[in-house]
Amino acid sequence: MMWVVLFLVWYLPLVVFWMVPLYQKRNKASQYVSPKNSFSVIIVHRKEENLPQLLANLEAINYPRDLWEVILIEDGNQVTPYLPLISVNHHYISAELTSASPKKEAITKGVQLAKNDWILTTDADVVLQNSWLQTFDHHLQQFSNSILVAGPVLIVAKNNFWNQYQQWDFISLQSMTMAGFYWNKPLMCNGANLCFSKSFFLEHHGYQGSEHLASGDDVFLLFKALEKHPKQTHFLSDSNALVQTFAVKNWKKILPQRTRWASKTKLYQNWFPKAVGWHLVATQIMFWVALFQFLGTYQFQWLGILILKFVIDGWLQHKSAQFWKQSPNNFFLSWYCYPLITLSVFVLAARGKYTWKGRKYP
Repeated sequence: MMWVVLFLVWYLPLVVFWMVPLYQKRNKASQYVSPKNSFSVIIVHRKEENLPQLLANLEAINYPRDLWEVILIEDGNQVTPYLPLISVNHHYISAELTSASPKKEAITKGVQLAKNDWILTTDADVVLQNSWLQTFDHHLQQFSNSILVAGPVLIVAKNNFWNQYQQWDFISLQSMTMAGFYWNKPLMCNGANLCFSKSFFLEHHGYQGSEHLASGDDVFLLFKALEKHPKQTHFLSDSNALVQTFAVKNWKKILPQRTRWASKTKLYQNWFPKAVGWHLVATQIMFWVALFQFLGTYQFQWLGILILKFVIDGWLQHKSAQFWKQSPNNFFLSWYCYPLITLSVFVLAARGKYTWKGRKYP
């Protein structure tokens, strides 16, 4: 029983941190407002098959054409035949990006070229809603002192296990992202749906300090904003601002993707995201300790910890899925695999080597 109590004491702070924001009222544009803000949408891509669909999404966006532009940056000196599909003002850059962080290099080029002060970054493998820009504009009119606004990103999942696992994972990531902003302790954001001020980016030298890391174009900018302007960062939980991305096909691609994400944490100057990360890793280690102890001794206090964790996690994920209006299946298998994948990523990130989209890092 003592171990069950210790587990509860350990896990409860994280549960409270995660759960409370899910019971708050969702951000929602209460009424239509006249468009005011101008946006430059920057999209960096490399060998992306979804580009025609993305351009079709952009073409369908419901926002005055004179208030936004698209800056498309293609990494690899390839030829893009799709630009005639989009009639909104656009720029196209094709270059062989050779820095340690090609995406940061590309976004910096895009920001320098942008004619508008509000920059919106997204990825080429996403689905955008036609209300995307309008919703960000509404938020910026409500919170005129903003310098960075993070938007939600979820998975378009097919009905197979690895897709469902990633959907559950993204649901938890978005809920934790929202929780961080709610408690004024932001942990992360996603560059597939990120809005920031060009003047802020240029004044504070963009990615300076993290340019040697391949990943982190989103969180290092967030942490810089928190350092310079702690009260002017927000999370936009309005479902009309939601961006959907596609799941990777199998676990062989999940591991390098998650390793890429995790590799940047060693350079975090902010202690709180590190503490939450270590807390999550330690919790997954507890899972395996409890499982092996139960299988080795059949003491039911260890089974009690496993059941308790399953019930708490199920409750958290159900509430998160309900908040984000998602309904993935295979929760039990995803729950069981999560500790294994988390610890595998932890070990791989500690090595610091991975391959992504044909490039080896570091």
